[in-house]
Parts: sequence; C-alpha cells; structure tokens
Amino acid sequence: MVDFRKPVTWLWLAAATSLSSFVVVLYWTTTTSGISGRNSDDSLSFGPPQVYSETSSSNNEEINLPRLRIGVARKEDGTTMQTKKWSTDVQQNKSLVVVLGELRGGEETWQTLCTNVLDINLADLAVFTTDSASYPEDNPLLARAKYVWKHAEYEDWADAIDTVNGTHWRSTHLPKFHDYNVYSYPGRNRSILFGGIGGHPCDPLTASVPYCKHHGSGIIVFMLRYWLMKRIQDEILPLDQYDTFVITRPDNMFLCRHRFTDLSLQNNTVWVPTGQEYGGYCDRHLVASKDNVLDSLDILRELVHQPYEWDYEKHHNTERFMKYAWSQKGLNVKQFERVMFGVKTKEDTTRWQTGEDTLPEHPHLIVKYKREWLEALKTCQARPSHNNENMHEPRKLPQSFTIVILTMDRLHSLQRLVRSLMDEDCQYGHLQMVVNIEIHVDMPKDGATASWLETIRWASNLSWPYGDVKTVVAKENLGLRDSWFNAWRPKGTIERAIILEDDVEVSKLWYRWVNRAYDAFGQNPNVAGFSLQRQDLIPLTDRKQRRKGGISDNGNEPFLYNLLGSIGFAPTARIWREFVEWTDCALCNDVDVSVDGLITSGWYRRDKKKRSMWEQHLVYYMYHQDLYCLYQFPSNITLGLASHWKEQGEHFTGKASPSHGLVEDPSELGNFHFPLEPNKFDWGANPVTAPRRRTLVVSAAVGYKEPGMFSSFLSSLRNHYSGDVVIAIATDSSREIKSILIKHNATYDEVDTQKNWHLFNIQRFRLYSKYCTS
Repeated sequence: MVDFRKPVTWLWLAAATSLSSFVVVLYWTTTTSGISGRNSDDSLSFGPPQVYSETSSSNNEEINLPRLRIGVARKEDGTTMQTKKWSTDVQQNKSLVVVLGELRGGEETWQTLCTNVLDINLADLAVFTTDSASYPEDNPLLARAKYVWKHAEYEDWADAIDTVNGTHWRSTHLPKFHDYNVYSYPGRNRSILFGGIGGHPCDPLTASVPYCKHHGSGIIVFMLRYWLMKRIQDEILPLDQYDTFVITRPDNMFLCRHRFTDLSLQNNTVWVPTGQEYGGYCDRHLVASKDNVLDSLDILRELVHQPYEWDYEKHHNTERFMKYAWSQKGLNVKQFERVMFGVKTKEDTTRWQTGEDTLPEHPHLIVKYKREWLEALKTCQARPSHNNENMHEPRKLPQSFTIVILTMDRLHSLQRLVRSLMDEDCQYGHLQMVVNIEIHVDMPKDGATASWLETIRWASNLSWPYGDVKTVVAKENLGLRDSWFNAWRPKGTIERAIILEDDVEVSKLWYRWVNRAYDAFGQNPNVAGFSLQRQDLIPLTDRKQRRKGGISDNGNEPFLYNLLGSIGFAPTARIWREFVEWTDCALCNDVDVSVDGLITSGWYRRDKKKRSMWEQHLVYYMYHQDLYCLYQFPSNITLGLASHWKEQGEHFTGKASPSHGLVEDPSELGNFHFPLEPNKFDWGANPVTAPRRRTLVVSAAVGYKEPGMFSSFLSSLRNHYSGDVVIAIATDSSREIKSILIKHNATYDEVDTQKNWHLFNIQRFRLYSKYCTS
C-alpha cells in the first residue's frame, strides 16, 4: 500500500544538454521506457502533529506575523523530529483540488496527483465519489482527502435530472434527446451528449438494433458537476478559504508537475488542458477561481432549463455543449499544455473508452486515450530538464534559500522591504525549502547612532515564520561594495540566495520567479545570476551602437543581458563563489576593473565611488568570462518584479520614490515559462546571434544484417527525435538496409568489417571523432 502522505520521487529516462553542440553515441540494446516510482527511504509520514507549544509573534506593531505550531513527525524507523506548521486558525491552503467520480486508476495514478498537483501547489483534496462502491478504510486517496462527499447512483440518470427542477423536462426535452440517439439517427448529425439517460425502442427504419441506449456518460458528467456545484456553494464558499479550484478525475495520471497556482485567473478565466477537445473544450480537467467555479460547473441547467432545439455544433458531445454553456456565462477560457492522461487498471470498469495500450513498465495500467498520453509525454519531455522534475532523476535542491538584506540605519526602508517579503502570496513553502533571512547591518561612518541602534534592535527581534533570522552587525564601516562582497559565501554549487538592499520592495511573485530561474539556469556556466530589476541602462558610451528604443522587452519572455541588475540580484552559486574569491585577490592588488567603452567605468573611476560601487567588479568579471544576467519584464511597462525607492544613501540624494509598480499577475510573466535558449543581448542591447544548437546521434550497426532491426530502431528513434543521424554500417550491407536508412533520413558511413576487431574499433572511433569535431 502506497502512503500518499509521504513524498515520493518519480523517475523518467530522458536526456538533455546545454552544450552548444551535442553528440549522442548509441550502442544498440533493447530497453523499455516509462514511469517508475519509489518511496524515499527517509520520507516522513505526516499525520496531524501533536501540539507541544506555540510561538507567538513579536510585539512589533509594524508587521503582524502569524503564529506557528510546533509538532512532531514520526519517521518510518520510529524516531521523531520536530516540525513547524502553520496554526490552522491563521494560515490555510488556498487551493482545493476535487477528484470527481469512481475511484479508478489505482494507487500509482493517485500518487501522481499527490506529487505533481497537491504537494507542489499546497492544495487540499476533496473526493466526490459514488455511494454504491465499497472502498477500503485505508484507501490512500480517501485518507489524504480533507473532504469526502458521496453521491447516489442511478440506473436511469433521467431520474437524477428530476431532482434538479422537477419532471417537466421529460415532455419538453427528453423526446428530442431520444431523437438524436447515437443509434436512432443516421449520419453525421447524431449525438453522444446524453449518455446515462435510459434507453428507448429504436426507430426500425434507421437503427440497426431494436433497443437504443445512450452511450457514454455525458449527462452523468453534467449531473455530478451540478451536485458538486451545490456542495461548493453551500459548504465551501461560505468558509472563504479557497481562491482556486481544480476539478479533475481520479484516473488522470499527471506525468509531470501541474503548477496550476501559476495560472492567472483574472478576467473571469477558466483553464483547461489542450487536446481531446472534439470541437469544444476538454471536459476532464479544469482550473477556476472562487469567483467563477460555480459558473464553470453549472452546465446541466443550461441544457434542461433552456428551450432545446437540436444544433450539431452545440449538442454533438459534452465538449461542444460545455463550450457553448461557458460562452453563455461569459467565461474566458484558456488552455495550458497537457501534462495528464487517462488510465485504467485491468479491474476498472468504464462507460466509454476501454483503452488498448499498456503503459510502459506498468503492465497493469492501460492508457485510455493514446493521443492524451502522447501529448502529455511530448509536453513533459519538451520541458527543460530543470522543469521536468518527474520525468527523470530529480535535480538536487538545497535545503534552504537565503534572503540577504543589506542595511544600515534606514529602519523605515527595512520595514517596507520586509513587509513585501511577508506577503503570504509569496508561497515560500512550495519547494519544501526553509527560507532564512540574514540582515547585514553596516556601521555608519561616524560610528553608532540612535537610528542605527534602533535598526539593530528591530532586526534582532524580527519574527519570520519561514525559517531562521540572523542579524550580522559590522564592527566598522564596510561601505556598500564590501557589504556586497561579504553578503553571501556559498560553499557548494546548488545553494540559492538573493541579495537585497533595504530600499528595494519586491513583488509577491519574486520567490516563484527566482526559483524557476534557478531551476532553469542555476547550473548554466554562462549565467551569473538573475535580477528582479526592470533594467533600463544601456552602458555603451558610443550611442551609435545602442539599440534604438532602449532595451527590448523580448516579448515579455526571460532574456539574457550582458549587464547585471543589482536591484534584487540572485547570483548563481558557483559563479558567485568564484567571483568573490577573485575579488579578494583583485582588491589586494588594486586591479583596474574598468572596461573600455562603458559608462559604468567612468562612474567607477571617480575616487569616491570605488568603496561604494561594487557592480563594476562584476561587470569586469562578466565581460572577461562572457557571462550574462537573466531578466524578465512584465508586459505592463509600469510594473516590475521589484521596485527601487532610491533612498538617500551612498548613491542617491534626492527624494525617495518607487521606480515601478509591483507585478501581481503571473500571466504578465508568461506564467513563469522559461525557454531552453533565451535570447541574448549585448552591452548595446542588440541581439546576440549565435549558431543554432545542433544535435547528432551517432551509432554503429555493423554486425546487423536483418533489415527489420534497422527499421525497428529508426522508426522508434524518429518517434522522439527529428535531428541528424549517422550510422556506421558494414560495407556489404544490403540495398534494403540502405533504403531504410534513406527512408528515415539517416546518413551512413560504410566500415570494412573484414579486418580484425582491433582495427575495426580504430576505424569506428575515427568515425565518431570525425563527427564530434566537425
């Protein structure tokens, strides 16, 4: 029995690269691919923790902090560890996922729901299922659910419709439904919308069977959604707890992460997956807000309460009618790339699609809709390896994220920054990393002052519910430059941090965006870091070489720019560690870090700037190491991921004011989609053109004589890869083999197999070398 309260790692066989060119050398062997699951040996079984004590917020009136509950989690080996959880009367999950229907699909399928939907979105689960099935008391899906609702089953679901608003519809609608039964009406204009309604004698002139039954489950789907609508309306919405609702099926297997909390639900938007639309919208999964979830579920009354006249465009199937009903309600429907597909166990019953294909490595699971599976597979494999967490060996995440704040004596600025970091919509718990704060307080040049002491006192008493707070007080004035150089010293290569000066204010989306950037490019050798800044500086002194119109917004997609952004800078650990080690040497030897042709060099050369301007050292370092900084601009030009207030200090003397508003809608940032190869821009903000990455698959098949072996290998390869292929074949290979290679757009080199094995290997690896270096 799989315990769905435990974190589980899912594996997928896949390959990815960030090299400018990539060569795969294949050795012929037989293998299968698919999904496999395993429990983590040190996973914790989290039941409701016993409460031992509570920590309350500080008496600070500036920030009202929530309380924590301290409890115990028991490991599988019987030992315990302390846990911290939100007090239930303060912080609750803001999303509810509802599984609707009979509990089909099996435990491996439900595990993907927990791992790739519930856990990563911090969502509660509700199960709405039939009262006619008997499920074990320890059914893991029911054990995970916060709400369990049951509905009645009907032999004839017309009787269920009677419970909505009486039986009048039987005389006005039901006869017309029968007229367009899938068997009783010939040709294209037949309907599969009314599945679940009892049958009737067929028209002997048009039907091939004497008794016509409505196939499928269209009416059942709408009826269940109506009952669910009433449940949510009467029991859930009055609680005012959930902002987001997901309605899905228990037999949906989620192949990779479904981050529905990144989808914007503004403007009355409902989200559905791509594919399986059949002229309308897929009816197996939706994401809605608390403002439109009732409208998104209220389909049945649109069918039986409104005058009915047959219209193929509306009534052919559930997908078409749902599209029509939603348009009548003014819902704005958008689609996300499919990450799920329907499956069934061999014991599951079904009213419609039985499925034929066995899921690889899961012989007891059957794929119900092959196109769904292939589309989900394509989506998850096409994602960058950093985002494709459950398709391969998972990336190693650090245990903590560090927020470093640089301050001195501007308490009001520090408090404003911390308030923005405290926004509950920052969603610090999504990656299961502890989020620690380090407040570095520099000493004023004139020594201790009242405002400096007040800042230290406030920082030392700060209560932060997501991790530890550490206050680091300088014994002498460091200046802004050395404060930056001593802000963060990572020991490894996977650590994550952001460095913030106190006159910065952050968007509630900052943490999600930065971690997606780390996921995508944290190990990229050409990326020095990620900036929240809406950069507007083009540093070239030669105006003729600057891009007209300023820095491109790049279609609001993330992009790489030669110039760093210091307003909310999150360095990549390896490069930052190497950089600060280099600065130790550069400062000792008074290295001139000017770069000819840049405005920043002129600023740096002013003597008074050298102790305050840290950025020029990184500008110099990035220039010589060919490094870039990653940015993303919201589509609204007045908004940014951070705002710079430009408080009086080492750089500014004027009146403080925010540089930008703060972005709140993830769709302004493309819902955090990071391209595999973002566009690059040079010092002049001009596009950097580089050769397109090419991939080459090289294989040797000199020992194979059967054409079928080549056909099987190449056809399976071409199902997943469309790039260049070269194969070494024997000089005496048949014409049939060569024609198969040509058919699959594979080139070949002939190798003399008459020589001994040693000479053959020399010849083979010369071939590999030729292609790898060409």
